[in-house]
Amino acid sequence: MKNANNARFLILIIFLIFFQCKEKPRTESTSALYKFALRDSLQSEDPTFSVETTSGIVLSLLHKNLYKTQIDGKITNELTSEEYANKNILYLKIKKGILFNKPCEVELTAEDIEFSLNRLMNSNRQSWVLEGINKITAREPFLLEIEPFLNDKIDFEKWRKSIWPDIKARMTLPQAAVYSKKCYEEKNIFTGASQFFLSQNNSQFIKIKTRDNKLILKYDILPDESGRWFYFRRGMLDVYEAGGIFRDYSYDDEKFEKKDVETLLVFYAAVTLPDDKNSILHDVKFRQALNYRLNRKALTEKVLKGAYKSADYPVPDLLGEPPGAYYHFNENYKYDAKYKKDETVFIYSPSDRERQTVGLILRDLIEKLGIKAKLKIFDFPTILRFNNQRKPGIYLLKWVADYPHANNFLVPLFHSKNAGSLGNRAYLKDKEIDSLLDNIWQSPGNIKKVQKKIQEKAPWIFIGFGKQRYFINKNKKIKIPAIYTAWGEDAF
Repeated sequence: MKNANNARFLILIIFLIFFQCKEKPRTESTSALYKFALRDSLQSEDPTFSVETTSGIVLSLLHKNLYKTQIDGKITNELTSEEYANKNILYLKIKKGILFNKPCEVELTAEDIEFSLNRLMNSNRQSWVLEGINKITAREPFLLEIEPFLNDKIDFEKWRKSIWPDIKARMTLPQAAVYSKKCYEEKNIFTGASQFFLSQNNSQFIKIKTRDNKLILKYDILPDESGRWFYFRRGMLDVYEAGGIFRDYSYDDEKFEKKDVETLLVFYAAVTLPDDKNSILHDVKFRQALNYRLNRKALTEKVLKGAYKSADYPVPDLLGEPPGAYYHFNENYKYDAKYKKDETVFIYSPSDRERQTVGLILRDLIEKLGIKAKLKIFDFPTILRFNNQRKPGIYLLKWVADYPHANNFLVPLFHSKNAGSLGNRAYLKDKEIDSLLDNIWQSPGNIKKVQKKIQEKAPWIFIGFGKQRYFINKNKKIKIPAIYTAWGEDAF
């Protein structure tokens, strides 16, 4: 009996070994795997609540929008095929044959777009994305009606030329993603129409796959910069986004290529003007002198180690034709102070080393002009509180655009209606600039024109635009977009 049991056991072992040998290989073993890192986990799959980088990247991959930002920063149609107007109403024809992912494999229609965007319009947190639209209605299965918000100052022609392009840019954001109405109402899930779908999502990693399972994107959640560097050095990442001191660390140049990508971030020093008109800060020639004497190329390339591209204008080149350099470096540029010389110019900097270094350079430049200057360092909330109180001085600040349009720099940062906490930290109030901004829609050349006027008025000490450094596996075909919400199918 014992021998019989042993024989049965051996037969069972042989059968299991044979079965495992015959088992089909896992699908993932034949898939292309791309490994990334993210600082935070995905807190919500609801596009309406997409407010940070992780959700921006992930949801941009999972969903389609009416309009999409391409790798090069240009905006193209993603779900629309034609646009026309009739009696102060804008109509959008929707592309046919686009299917949602599982478990709702139905064709995307105008009704899904109406549902998704109206849900966004009715949200308390993100309704600004569609500001300027009064109503969105699905008139036919593949025809969408956009009713603009008009008033005595804005007729339909002005709305379509000035406000609608800005809305289209905001519609590229993940908040404006289109998802299946049926899936949301029946299963309370957000199903997109992209080639990608969310396979796994937990506190340790996020895994995204294509419908044909040929491509897998794995995002490890690594909040700490040194942790991301450790993963990269051990070959556990195909793309490493290097920040701070890690930008210049050694790497395997046989396996990885280094690439600097210009971003939609501007680094600047806002000159906040006091009520006292006799202050030297009111002297445009003083502000111009600082801009001429600042060697911004040496500052951005050497002192800041290439983390910025030097520029003396406010809008990144991706979003509009640059106006050209205005302040050519001249360390001996003469300035004769006509205002009181006993004034002390305060420079306010947050506690990060980068801005403190720039603050020291500006202090030295001011003192070389025969003016007393003092660098003051505070935490960022205190800096903003001082600026909100309009404490005069020079504030070292950064502005990051949340959607790709020149207006997202020019209007909040320089229009008098936004003076103070709304973005215009210099408290610039200039009728000529306001007029140019109010009528910027009349000609594409006005973006260049208003930037030239801003250069002349010098409300800032201009520094430059951010550059993000990536290390990319040479064996993987990956295109890095200029803005994180532009991640999509065309990146791979």
